[in-house]
Amino acid sequence: SLWDTKKIALSEAVTTEEPMKVPAVSTINSTVQGSGILAALLAVVRSSYFKLGVGCVLVYVMMNVCFDASGIYGPDLKTVLRRFSTANNISEAAAKPHGDKPTNNKTRVITDVPEDVVSDSNRSYLSAQKLCPIIPPNLVGYIPTKMDIQSLDDVEGEFPDVMPGGHFRPKECTSRHRVAILIPYRNRAEHLKIFIYNIHRVLARQQIDYGVFVIEQGDSKGFNRAKLLNIGYLESTALYDYQCFVF
Repeated sequence: SLWDTKKIALSEAVTTEEPMKVPAVSTINSTVQGSGILAALLAVVRSSYFKLGVGCVLVYVMMNVCFDASGIYGPDLKTVLRRFSTANNISEAAAKPHGDKPTNNKTRVITDVPEDVVSDSNRSYLSAQKLCPIIPPNLVGYIPTKMDIQSLDDVEGEFPDVMPGGHFRPKECTSRHRVAILIPYRNRAEHLKIFIYNIHRVLARQQIDYGVFVIEQGDSKGFNRAKLLNIGYLESTALYDYQCFVF
């Protein structure tokens, strides 16, 4: 029939027609170009110049972030160099200390510090030529022991050179020794007056820079001599730079 013939012809036309081919030239070219760029990038990354550049960038970033090295550039560097050149131009004569010798009469604006402690800081300025002699000149003669001491006020009146707090130092020279005498004490007022009077008479002749510390136990418990001496040591060293301690 007519219908069947057309159907067969259409099927034959469809089956006998060759399929359309898509050209592959552009795909091949793009693949070749992509692989070439990738190879070039890999070659650059593997090169020593690239690694050196990356290392320099990392060092620069670390210097600016961690060490804040941006301040060494520009005028600041010139200022630093100028300071070094100025220091090199200082003459030797100008660098020497002045010939004037400071004395203990310097006034310093220091608050809440005892006067004797402030004056002690001036010891470092004293010249070695003013040291007291090794053998004190007044260390001769018999010193009788005085037992009839009425009160500690009498002791203060007889030794006007003793500073408040039982501290003494010679005025004519700088003592070679700084001695702290620690006395553990409780309920011995009569003995304390006699000891304080006679110890000042002996030590003042020896040109010693010394201090007498009486550490009293206020309670009625067992007398703890060792603890009192420990307290005396801590308190005396807080007030002055003592070298020797007599327990």
